[in-house]
Amino acid sequence: MGLVEVEILGVESEDFPIWIECRLTEFDGSEHRIIEKLSVLTEQELNTDKLPTTLQIQCTVLSIEQENVLIDLSIPHGIQSTEGVQKFVVHSSLYHAT
Repeated sequence: MGLVEVEILGVESEDFPIWIECRLTEFDGSEHRIIEKLSVLTEQELNTDKLPTTLQIQCTVLSIEQENVLIDLSIPHGIQSTEGVQKFVVHSSLYHAT
């Protein structure tokens, strides 16, 4: 397990549960949107006055090669991008081992 850093762009729905929009940037610079319940991504409170901000979410590491890390967001919480993508290659600076 590990953590990958994403950027919280905003709140999609303030109804309970709160849904937020995040951006995950891959190693090649491509960007993916993730819209998910705040409670799935973190236990922290969200201060909407400080958006955009970063957040570290849980992921499973599939491989590490020099400066890039192949991660899977579907494990452990079933997270995926708005395009249905679950596996991403991110820069090692965005990955944090746990």
